[in-house]
Amino acid sequence: MYGVEETGFHPKPGPEAYDAVIEQAGIDPARAAFFEDDPRNLAVPHQLGMRTVLVGPGRDGPNALAGPGTIGNHVQHRTGDLTGFLQGIMTAR
Repeated sequence: MYGVEETGFHPKPGPEAYDAVIEQAGIDPARAAFFEDDPRNLAVPHQLGMRTVLVGPGRDGPNALAGPGTIGNHVQHRTGDLTGFLQGIMTAR
């Protein structure tokens, strides 16, 4: 897990945030997945070649009362059950 401190205080969804983590961790985006509860934060990882997983209802922003946002084709998978999703991946191997 990385916080804004590790990204040079560049927040998501700015590409600088993702670039900093990829560089620090030595991640190959083509072999990575990005899990997120806000669909806006999945656009850059998708552009970088990562698999993208929206966890939860996909509302935009931190406001718990916000309605559902527009979910684009940059979201490849959706789940309301992260544990079950990950278990499904493991049993499919």
